[in-house]
Amino acid sequence: MTERPLRATVHQKTVLFGPERDVLLLRDPDDGWELPGGRLGVEERPHDGLRREIREETGLEVEVGRPVHTAAWRSSGTDRFAVIYRCTTTRNEVRLSHEHVDYRWVDPADAPRLLNDRQTAALERALRGRDE
Repeated sequence: MTERPLRATVHQKTVLFGPERDVLLLRDPDDGWELPGGRLGVEERPHDGLRREIREETGLEVEVGRPVHTAAWRSSGTDRFAVIYRCTTTRNEVRLSHEHVDYRWVDPADAPRLLNDRQTAALERALRGRDE
């Protein structure tokens, strides 16, 4: 047994592929780029929560695919746990929420230079499953 068990806020993110096979990245107010998604609500079904977060942040409807990565970390004194899914959408017109200041559809080969290691690992796993 671990000495300090994880007591985490649960996040769901997506490597979201658009109609041109590009990946959607969102810029937060601190000028970092990230994958879309957010926190899962109490008693919310995971796929419903992920769809809600994507709709709130981007205005897009998505098809939720399989989970491609999980990660645990500590940020601002809070334990966090994320499940990152591979998703697709047929639209690329984004309506940003107040949570983000910009967005980009980027070639998956270019995305790692904008993402942290955890998100890059998820992207790589999503790409391996692209044709499955």
